[in-house]
Amino acid sequence: MLQINFSIRLKIYYQIFKKFLCRDSWRKACALLLAVFCWGIIFQQVTPANRQWDVVNNIPVTLRESADIYVPKQILPTVRIKIAINYSYKDRHFTPKEFLLQVDPKKIPLNISDGKMPISNYTVTLTEDHILKKPDGISILKFDPPTVSFQLDPIIQAQKDVSVPVQGEVRDGYAYSLHPIPSQVTLHGPSFLVHQLESIKTKPIFLFPANSHDFMASVKVLTSDNPALKVFPDKIKVQVKLENTKKFTTQKYDNIPLRVLFSQISPLTLKTTLPQSIQLILQGRKDILKQLSTQLPQAYVNLSSYIIPGNYKVKIQLTELPNGISVQYISPIELNIALIKKTTESLKNTPK
Repeated sequence: MLQINFSIRLKIYYQIFKKFLCRDSWRKACALLLAVFCWGIIFQQVTPANRQWDVVNNIPVTLRESADIYVPKQILPTVRIKIAINYSYKDRHFTPKEFLLQVDPKKIPLNISDGKMPISNYTVTLTEDHILKKPDGISILKFDPPTVSFQLDPIIQAQKDVSVPVQGEVRDGYAYSLHPIPSQVTLHGPSFLVHQLESIKTKPIFLFPANSHDFMASVKVLTSDNPALKVFPDKIKVQVKLENTKKFTTQKYDNIPLRVLFSQISPLTLKTTLPQSIQLILQGRKDILKQLSTQLPQAYVNLSSYIIPGNYKVKIQLTELPNGISVQYISPIELNIALIKKTTESLKNTPK
């Protein structure tokens, strides 16, 4: 019974499908043919059998210019590109000039050089984003090599001391000192070069024996021959001060240490507490006083000849002074000193 019903249904469906095909059959046939034709055209364009593979050699990889990054002279890398060519362009020959590969150095994290190591190399992995120009009808499949390297150095600014060279000499007995205004300049350039320079030189200052008074001069600030380095300002003023070193003057010295001298066999010791230092004013030539400031005279009281306890006035003495230097003032000049015989307790406090 079920089989009879199923066969009846099939006959009914067949009659319905037959009537559908017979109705406007020529329109349906035309639509089918048109669909097959369109499918054939699309298939020819996308199937791998109708695409051509090719390789373009020696395509240069350039760097985009940037005011913040220094690019030293170097041989730019070249790469081979494997491309897939659309069917309609399969007979065309492609040249490297039709491609433009460019790397933006601003997108590379750079390290600031300390000036001791060479400029760093940075490696970039090539992608289609680096292709700024390419012919129509192709797609990029592969870069060979996949990475390229460049030497790059960030541009920085740093303050540098000014060094002023001198040519000539002043008259005998005179000394000079130089005071650049400003004392520092701004150096702008690659970090590798900036950190190599401890100071920036200027053109020389010329001195003559006829110079006897202070004067001001303008000089040009110099940089290296590398055009990547720039300095601001490029001209400064230098104040030249002249000093007559043979002119007599005075110099005050505070806190000159005071020593006490006892004989090793002296039976006496101090009862009085003495000052730790004295004040001294010396007079003489400037150049000699300047040399003396590195090795000051020593002050002392000599008690080695005293053998009897009592109260004494003892003058303060100085070690030998250079010729031409005299004492203008000393405070105190002498000390009131009380001497007593040594005891067991005083031996511990006896000056050596």
